Amino acid sequence: MGRTIKFFVLFLALALIAVGCSELPPTGPAGVNEELSKPANQQIVKLDYKVEDPVSGFSEVVGELSCYHEVLTKPSDNNSIYLVRVQLELEAELQDMLGMYHLKWGISGKSDDLVQIKGGSSYILKKIYPITNRNDCVLAVDYVVTTEGVGISDMWLEPID
Repeated sequence: MGRTIKFFVLFLALALIAVGCSELPPTGPAGVNEELSKPANQQIVKLDYKVEDPVSGFSEVVGELSCYHEVLTKPSDNNSIYLVRVQLELEAELQDMLGMYHLKWGISGKSDDLVQIKGGSSYILKKIYPITNRNDCVLAVDYVVTTEGVGISDMWLEPID
């Protein structure tokens, strides 16, 4: 009989642990969308883009883009406006494809933007980055911002007048 009691106590203890450790449903306030409780998106993107260059025909933008994306407010209906925070940090180099000797063409910049997006749509966020040791152009980047994340739509060298 002693073994039966020990087995029963062990079984009961394991059952209590299993029930106690199980995931409970969210208990947030009514009407709050569960997507809002998702953690913010943060990613690092390797850059390797060819752009038309007024000096050397074509050049490459090589480096990294760090993106942070967070939906700050999420309305209850799809026709309302979402408020999205976008932080971008670009560290790159413009490399000419002809192998010309010149000083390093560095590109860097940080930004922190709040963007309003209508449900189901996107927003084009244009950023301009100066290029060290170049006084004839800047790097222009169009970012596509949605409620799901950030991506690069287009990248080009824009001449300075």
